[in-house]
Amino acid sequence: MAKDHVQQVVIKHLHRLIPETAAAPVRLDAPLNELGVDSLDLLDVTSHAMMELGVKLPRSEVSGIKRLQDIIDALDRAQNNPETSAQ
Repeated sequence: MAKDHVQQVVIKHLHRLIPETAAAPVRLDAPLNELGVDSLDLLDVTSHAMMELGVKLPRSEVSGIKRLQDIIDALDRAQNNPETSAQ
């Protein structure tokens, strides 16, 4: 799947979790805390995106995420790696 699709999935789950983020375009390079995303929100957005995309990310990779673009990049890499597809 294309990286654009991954981005749409991540933003959809961000808007579902934090509706205020839907009021303006989301900056993918903004630190998550500027978007109102805390560590639990990060896990929620990432977990739902992983389920929808059918991939898994190691916890160590999730813990290093600081921006939305980091989530998108990690999920995109996971989609292109057969070892990380959820079975």
